[in-house]
Amino acid sequence: MINKPTTAKEIEAMLAQLTRQIVPMMFARKGPEEIQRWLISEGMDEEAAQSAMRLVITSALAAMAIRQGKSRAEALAEMGVEGPTRALAERLLDVAIEEVAKHPFDTVASNPGGVDLQWMPFLKCNAGVLGFLAVVTLIIVAGFGAVAYFVWQPAFLFVVFAVLASLWLTYRLFSTMKIKFKHGCANPAVIVSTEPCLIAVMGNLSNDSSGDAYNVIKILPADLNSMNFPGFRVGARVATVALYTDGGHEGRWADFEPEPVNCATTDFAAIDRVLNSFSADDWRELDEALGQVPDKTKPGLYPVSLPKQTLVRS
Repeated sequence: MINKPTTAKEIEAMLAQLTRQIVPMMFARKGPEEIQRWLISEGMDEEAAQSAMRLVITSALAAMAIRQGKSRAEALAEMGVEGPTRALAERLLDVAIEEVAKHPFDTVASNPGGVDLQWMPFLKCNAGVLGFLAVVTLIIVAGFGAVAYFVWQPAFLFVVFAVLASLWLTYRLFSTMKIKFKHGCANPAVIVSTEPCLIAVMGNLSNDSSGDAYNVIKILPADLNSMNFPGFRVGARVATVALYTDGGHEGRWADFEPEPVNCATTDFAAIDRVLNSFSADDWRELDEALGQVPDKTKPGLYPVSLPKQTLVRS
C-alpha cells in the first residue's frame, strides 16, 4: 500500500518510487487507465492517482525521448512540462532515465501519437456519449428541481450534484482521451466503407519481448464524414492512435482501441505529421493484411498473418 506523504520531501520520494514501479509497467504496455487503477488499488484517491500518473508518465516519456537522442531540454519541452511541476519532473527524470535504461527499447510504442487534443473535435466525435449524458442530467435536474420547488427544498442539492457529476465525467473523458492521443500508439488505417463509415486499422497485439508479432486488422465505425475529412472515399488513408487493453492472454493484448487523429485536432499539419510517420512498408502490410479479411463491412478484430511477422507498431 502507498502511504500518504505529508511533506514535500516525502512526496518527491513517493513519486521516485512510483517511477521505479510504473516505468516497468509502461514497458509491459500497461495503459494509463490500468496504471491509474493500480494506484487506486494501492490506496491513492482518484485525483491524486491521476496527478501522480501523469507526472511519472511525463518523466518516463522524456527519458525515452532522451534515449532516442533528444536533449534534456528538448525532451521536457516536447512533453509539455511547464509551471510548478517542471522542477519536480526534472528531478524525477534522472530516476526515469535509470529505469528506462533497464529495458529493451523495442518493447514500447515505436510511434506515439503526440497529438494535442482540442475541445471541438472531441465534442463532435463524442457527441453520442455526451448527448446521452446531457439528457440523463436534464432528466435528473428537471425531476429533482420540481421536487425542490414544490415539495422539499433540500432536493436542490441533487440538482447541483447532477450538474457537477456531468461536468466531472466530461472532463474525465477529455483527460483520458488527451493522454491517449498524446502518448498512445499511432497505427495506419484506411476507409473500407463510406455508408456507414468504417475504417480498417492495422495493429500488433504482442506484448512480450520475443519479437514475434500478433498482427490484427480491426474494423470499426468512424464518423469521419462529419469531421470534414479531406478526400472522403473508400481507400483513403487515415491516421489513428490507440491504447491497448489487457485480457489475461499470455504474451499479447486482448484488444486495442484506435481512434482517428481527426477526432483530436483540426490542425492538418499535426494530422499530416502522423500520416507521414508511417512507412511505405506499413501501408503495404496493411493492404496485404486487408486481403485476408473475409468481410470488410463487418466490424470486428481479425488476426492476420504477414510473411515475416515483423510489424512493430504497438
